[in-house]
Amino acid sequence: MESYDPFYKDPQFLFLLFAGLCVAAALAFRGMVFFRQKCGLGRERAYLLSVGTVLAAAGVGFYRAIELHNVEHRPDQEALFIALCSGLGVLFGVPLAVKLYQAWMGGYCSEKERAPGAEGARAWLSPLHLFLAFAVSLCAMKGFGYPFLGTLALLILALLAYPVATLAMSQPSAVEPPTETLKEEREKVLSMLDAGKITAEESAELLNALGSTTAPRMPRSTPRQRLAWIGAGLVLIGFFLPWLRINPGEELHHLAGQMANQMGVLQQKMPGMPGMPQLPQGLEIQTPTVSVAGGDLPHGLGWLVLLLGIAAAALPVIASDMDLATRRMARMAALGAGSVVLVYLVTQNFRFLSVGIFIALAGYGLLWMSLWTASAGTAER
Repeated sequence: MESYDPFYKDPQFLFLLFAGLCVAAALAFRGMVFFRQKCGLGRERAYLLSVGTVLAAAGVGFYRAIELHNVEHRPDQEALFIALCSGLGVLFGVPLAVKLYQAWMGGYCSEKERAPGAEGARAWLSPLHLFLAFAVSLCAMKGFGYPFLGTLALLILALLAYPVATLAMSQPSAVEPPTETLKEEREKVLSMLDAGKITAEESAELLNALGSTTAPRMPRSTPRQRLAWIGAGLVLIGFFLPWLRINPGEELHHLAGQMANQMGVLQQKMPGMPGMPQLPQGLEIQTPTVSVAGGDLPHGLGWLVLLLGIAAAALPVIASDMDLATRRMARMAALGAGSVVLVYLVTQNFRFLSVGIFIALAGYGLLWMSLWTASAGTAER
């Protein structure tokens, strides 16, 4: 049998790797400018984040290439192309994720991006943001096999979430309440805080809502709200990563071994029973490993986990007028249903679990922590 060196020892591959590193360095410089101008980061943080993004992209691409070559046995050219798309997906996805994080958690946005409604949507759907969303969707399709239109639609919804939330939270009232009424409402909020009916963070939210003007502005999130959004972000990231990894050839050998063991037990009990034919020695059935992402799970279970997690995090924003107890119960119901689905997937597919489902579990853990923190704060008072 003819042997050959792995593709990553080929001089042509090394040349392509060097050229790719040069291109990545140029993109890292542009990324540093993007992080400083669009995300409001300082020079040192922007530089470290740019370098980290390039290294992460190179690591993901190289790991994907090794996986395709050694596990899935893809042709060299196909493996290189898929690995390149995987690395570029990280390279384009990190700036978009940082921009969204800085807007929601850091409160850094331009004046046009803070505007509610159509003006804010136009600012968020700028050519640069659309290019990043298109590039990430294309790389996700070529590098990981995710549907292009589904990924693109999800990213556009993520870009439109901020102006929609701003519009929902900054609707001016038809009649300006008088000063005396506002004073009475503030006193009611403070009395509810003293009685332990609401937490300090909830009282701050109510006081900010009472003192807000008609000028649209996105209020700064509280620590538990940030924890909830980080958890929802982890669920979203895990949704696009493999939840299950199955190799049919290995499963066939595993099944054959189990059947042989069962037949051996039966032969001990029934000595005259014929034995099971054995597979030829040295025969190995090599099949590519199949990766199943959250969106590819049957019956839409992955989509259900994603939507319930995002709904639990977004409910305080989109349903700010809802009663606090009712809103907490609705969030608990959403998280409970999503957690049941996750536990079912883990218990039914324990041998095939991959990184995506663990990231989704971590996201749900943070969502539960944000909810328990709010409940504990109310109980202590």
